[in-house]
Amino acid sequence: MAKDDYDKIVCMILTYLYAKIRGHTDVNPDDYLQPMTKDFPIVEDYFYFILESMLKAGYIEGIAFTRTWDGTIIDVSGMSDIRITADGIHYLSENSIMRKVLEWLRDNAVSLLPGMSKTVLSILNR
Repeated sequence: MAKDDYDKIVCMILTYLYAKIRGHTDVNPDDYLQPMTKDFPIVEDYFYFILESMLKAGYIEGIAFTRTWDGTIIDVSGMSDIRITADGIHYLSENSIMRKVLEWLRDNAVSLLPGMSKTVLSILNR
C-alpha cells in the first residue's frame, strides 16, 4: 500500500481524531494534520481533497474551505476545531477496507513507514 493511498490517509486521520476525542492524544490538529509531513507525505491539494471528501461524507466536522474564483482551495479554517463524527467512528470501525488498512498499518508501520509518528503508532497498537 502506497504511503499516499487515499484509504490509508483517511484511516490515519480518522484514527487520530477518534483518539483525540477520547483523550488519548494531546497533539493539536493544527500541528498534526498538515500536508508534506512525515505522517502525511502528500501535496496540499490532495490533502485538502481528502479532508473535503471526508467532510462531505459526514465523517468529520468543524472545518471550512476558502476557494478562489476558479474553485481552487486556498485555505482551510477551523483546523483546531476539527472533530470526528459518529458516522466517522462507525466508518472507521465497520468498514472492511478500514479494517484492512489498520491491520496493514499495524503490521508494516515501522518497516514501511519510518516517518510515522509515535502518536499514530501508539493509536494503531491499541
